[in-house]
Amino acid sequence: MILQSSDAGFYVVVWLIMAFIIIGAVILNIYILYWVYKDANKRDMEGVVWLLVVFFLSLIGLFIYLLVRKPLPSEEKEKPPEVVPPKIEIQPAQPKIEAKKFCPMCGAELPAEAQFCSSCGSKI
Repeated sequence: MILQSSDAGFYVVVWLIMAFIIIGAVILNIYILYWVYKDANKRDMEGVVWLLVVFFLSLIGLFIYLLVRKPLPSEEKEKPPEVVPPKIEIQPAQPKIEAKKFCPMCGAELPAEAQFCSSCGSKI
């Protein structure tokens, strides 16, 4: 098969595209490995061990790391304070104090709304 000049240009473009894809995948993999290493060290985990797990197991290793990683030490300490509602003291209702009257004639104690004395019958 004889290659024509237009076919050679096509193959060059295909090889360049494949090279960019491969280089991009390698750069992305290096970034993921770096991120796992730094993140594991922040979380008091073995960064080198997790870097090797992700390196050898690729995406499966990354998913395993994301599932088992510990919370950040600052996340454990900074729990929101418990909200305690203020205590409201409810005072029992004071019994209604009735004003009392006294009969001007006999001095008997009468309820405030009385209009006649219950002892002597005089009008108040």
